Amino acid sequence: MARLKVKLFGIPEVKFDDIEINFPFKKADALFYYLLLVKKTTRDHLVNLFWADSDENVAKKNLRNAIYIIKKTLGVEVFLSPQRSMIELNPEIELDLDIDVFLMDEEAAVDVYCGPLIEGMNIKGCENFDNWLINQRQYYETLYIQKTLNIAYKLFDKKQYKSVEKYCQKLIKIDPFDEAIYRMLMKSYFESGRYDKSMTLYDELVALLDEELSISPDELTVDLYDMIIQKRSQVKKKSKKETDRFFFGRKIPLETLIANYQSYLCGKEYSHYLIQGELGVGKTALMNELILQLKSDDVEVVRVFCYQAIEGFNLKAWDDLIEKLGVIVDQYNIDIPEFVKLAIVSTFPSFEKRGSVSNNQKKDEHVFRKRTVENAIYELIKIITKAVKLLLIFEDIQWLDEPSQIMLKKLINERYGDNPVVYVTCRNAHGDTIERFISEFSSRSIISRIQLERFNEKETLEFIYAYTGNKDDKLLDLVYPETEGNAFFIIELLNSMKHDEFNVLSSKVKDSMKHRLLNISKESLQVIQLASVYLKRFSVEDIIKISEKTEFEVLDLIEELENMYLIKEELNDEGDAVYAFTHRKIKEYVYNSFSLSKQKILHTRIAKRIEDQMLDKSDRNCYSRLIYHYTQSNNALKALEYRIKNLYEYLQSSHEVFPLIKERDVFNHESIFFSEEEIEDEFDKIEELFLLLKKDYINEHLTDLQLKFKHMTGRHYINNGLYEKGLKVIAEVIELSKEKEQAQYLIKGYLQNIFYSINTHNMSFMAENLSIALKIAHKEEMRYEIGILLRLKGLYFVLKAQFDKGEELLLRSIEMMKKFKEKDKYTLNIAAAYYYMGDSNRFKGNFEESIRYYEMAIEICENNDLLGRLTVFYTNAGHSAYNLGDLLLAQRYFESAIKLYEQLDFPWRRSIAYGFLGLLHVKQGKDQKALDLFLLADKYSSKLNNPYEQAVVCRIKAELEQILLEGNIFSMKLQTFIESAGEDYVEKGIYHLRNFKDCYEMKRLKELKMKRQLL
Repeated sequence: MARLKVKLFGIPEVKFDDIEINFPFKKADALFYYLLLVKKTTRDHLVNLFWADSDENVAKKNLRNAIYIIKKTLGVEVFLSPQRSMIELNPEIELDLDIDVFLMDEEAAVDVYCGPLIEGMNIKGCENFDNWLINQRQYYETLYIQKTLNIAYKLFDKKQYKSVEKYCQKLIKIDPFDEAIYRMLMKSYFESGRYDKSMTLYDELVALLDEELSISPDELTVDLYDMIIQKRSQVKKKSKKETDRFFFGRKIPLETLIANYQSYLCGKEYSHYLIQGELGVGKTALMNELILQLKSDDVEVVRVFCYQAIEGFNLKAWDDLIEKLGVIVDQYNIDIPEFVKLAIVSTFPSFEKRGSVSNNQKKDEHVFRKRTVENAIYELIKIITKAVKLLLIFEDIQWLDEPSQIMLKKLINERYGDNPVVYVTCRNAHGDTIERFISEFSSRSIISRIQLERFNEKETLEFIYAYTGNKDDKLLDLVYPETEGNAFFIIELLNSMKHDEFNVLSSKVKDSMKHRLLNISKESLQVIQLASVYLKRFSVEDIIKISEKTEFEVLDLIEELENMYLIKEELNDEGDAVYAFTHRKIKEYVYNSFSLSKQKILHTRIAKRIEDQMLDKSDRNCYSRLIYHYTQSNNALKALEYRIKNLYEYLQSSHEVFPLIKERDVFNHESIFFSEEEIEDEFDKIEELFLLLKKDYINEHLTDLQLKFKHMTGRHYINNGLYEKGLKVIAEVIELSKEKEQAQYLIKGYLQNIFYSINTHNMSFMAENLSIALKIAHKEEMRYEIGILLRLKGLYFVLKAQFDKGEELLLRSIEMMKKFKEKDKYTLNIAAAYYYMGDSNRFKGNFEESIRYYEMAIEICENNDLLGRLTVFYTNAGHSAYNLGDLLLAQRYFESAIKLYEQLDFPWRRSIAYGFLGLLHVKQGKDQKALDLFLLADKYSSKLNNPYEQAVVCRIKAELEQILLEGNIFSMKLQTFIESAGEDYVEKGIYHLRNFKDCYEMKRLKELKMKRQLL
């Protein structure tokens, strides 16, 4: 029985006996889906749905054609007409519809529904069908919401809150204005103890309703929110004591502060202290622990918190201090003189209850206010310290108003015997007046400074263990990059992970960030928003270009942001001043605080600026930034372009033997390295972008990018020995290039076939592709490509053992490329021709002459800083030196080659360098080192699958076997290595060289064969 499987939710799919089916036109598509849903209907009804505006006879003919097309496409009668006027589903067909599962199984319905019914179906001129489809979509969407809510309620009753959240999030995507869903999710967060998450969700709902509908949440939602706030407050009160007691690290600062206070108690020399550090670094936690540790001493701690909200309210912090000092006065029954009371009350009325002040005395308040209030306060403190020792703590003095700063300065300056100890905390971000305040005392050694820094990786791991009891290096790998060792951020992240989340920017952190940015000027806020769009660092010039502000304006605003410790100055690789955020979470918060549309505009503007600044359109240093900005601006085409460019040029420089020179650094040992996994990951991302873009449009540029991508992937597979896969992709490049008349990529395709032929020594295939490529190059007058193909043709004859003809072509190639105006671009190809001249002489056994040519190639590369291809030049020069018997010279060449190989992703001749150096170590008695090198030689020779390299590795093993047979050197390790494969290396090497007509390696293998027979 035929089996028809149809997916109707989301983008529709039709499979008949597991083969995907596509109908040739939309009306046949729509008719097919309609009949599947209604099962049975009349022909007149179908005509009215799809051809209402057509003549009746034409409409009926169109209906017959559509049904015929469906039958022809599927190959079976899906629909029958038991009566002439009726059409119904064929009961013989086994039907598998997702919509049937959706209607029958409530739990499966949630997974089956993956989008609106027949998503994307829109038929021009079929208003009746469109209206029917809209109603059906609404019906099934409503049904889906109800089914999902039912499941969520059941799961809620079972206290499976994580699953409840999953279903609620699905529903919000479909209906973002349904408050019942939000209440369900808020309750789920509430019941699982995530009160902050519940409150954040409510805030998001309020913002959405206000922005989109200009309404407020309904009464049920507001009542739920109020209940959650109440509950959260109660829970926090219960848990506050426990959480406040957690203290980690800061052992030395804590001991310093305690020891200093002990000195004060004993009448010894002491100091006031400033504890400084960024937001969240642990200043308040340090003060909390200090107060706990001092509780056993005969001491009163008066702690004043300065808040951002009090900035601008003169002496508000001192008002709090006076009130707390008044409590101590009452507690210890301390007698305060009337004139002191009167002066203090004149400015701080709350102190009046400490004793009556007559009306006559109050008449002179203005006199006191001007002259003696400060002195009265200092006198009050002096009197209290005679009765009890005082520690005054001022927290976050960056928010102190200037009059309060002056009074604090005078208090610290006073050096009388009963002066209290003063500890103040301050953020790194502070204004000029606080900086002067700090500098004045630091320079005179009146106040000592403790700078709290973020925890390093080791300390962060210990912090995690202390807080969670879990000492896991993997947890550190997650936590440290996100928090950068900031204690506040670590705790918030660990708390979020308790609820299976991973979020540093909790509502608590966001509130702190928000308060931190409250005092920032509008202009500075604009600058920091612009800065947050950059990937890592930004310069003054960057901000000038995209903000259109003057240099002096930008410098002033950047200075303000530096003073607030939001950004910091750094030096880039060129030694120029650039700026970065002091913490990545500040950057994230700022970036997420403005609209998506503004983000996109800024990303686009920055990307265009980077493009304008590029010295060369092949400047790979800019590609990662361009990929980032174009991805963030939703410009998929541009993101695709630079992803391909970035990987293409890397693979060209890394995987082609002798590429054209476009930029120096892609050939040297400092070039950016991609692992095999990263390359495959990039391929996948590029494929995804192609699929995304093909849905929207196709243009010539996209076709060009597709050609480039196919060439790159084919080249990559051939380079890695995946020849079948690579040749298939290159065949597609050749066909597409012919179709689009792209001669450049047509040549590139044939070149890859030639490189494959060289790797596998397939001489007939090489000749065929050389012939075709040269004809195209001559026809299109591609002089540069002719030069390259001439060199490869020379190599072809060398590999065929027609050395004279091969060398003649190689020399012609060199002379031709030297005449090009842009000869620097072809420097590496000139060196390559000398390299092949060296190979020709090595094959003939003219080793001294071959070294001379290799040295010419080496000199060109060294003079032009082209380090990458020195690997093969050094290796083959070492090969010749070894054959010549100059073992010291050979070792020097091989070690130079390996030093570069280990810094590059470059496979050619690598196995030969490792193998011969292994032989040299054998002769020096370094068995283990030799064995390690032989194993690496095996690894790389099998990867590239090049018969010549495999033959040379066999020769190396045969040489080793001969050394061991002769008995001059005994090594069980090496003996085991040679015997483990159970192979005849001489015969295997000769087999690999079966297509090489004449070369030294064959002669040497035959010599080894004779020697072995004699032994």
